[in-house]
Amino acid sequence: MKSKRILCVTLIVLTLLITGCHSFKYVRNYNAKGMKGTEVYCWRVNNISWRCVALYGTNRAKDYSEIKGLDNMFFSCSLFEMKNILATFNEEERNAVAIWVVDYPFPNKGIVEILPREDNIEMYAYLYFRLNLK
Repeated sequence: MKSKRILCVTLIVLTLLITGCHSFKYVRNYNAKGMKGTEVYCWRVNNISWRCVALYGTNRAKDYSEIKGLDNMFFSCSLFEMKNILATFNEEERNAVAIWVVDYPFPNKGIVEILPREDNIEMYAYLYFRLNLK
């Protein structure tokens, strides 16, 4: 009987650890609600796959060092996952989200090159649609 209890407690603890680690994966994205809104940087990995990351809004150009390292699978997420993250934002926070498309792979240094909206209207419209933003 005692061994069954130990096994049960062990399974519960392992389950909590595993699910807790999964939710920690996107803690940077969930906490990226700044006073100046949220900036979601998106990049196309291949013809059908996009990755993105949410950062605090700063109203200034970001340096690649600020997003370098966030392109790995731990901090970045798919459009579907980002849509679910943004769904946790209230309406005011969602209205303060800015979407930026950046070139990938990232260079080693320099200011982030954002693809201009006017030249890429369909791409930006697609991202706003996929992320369920206005």
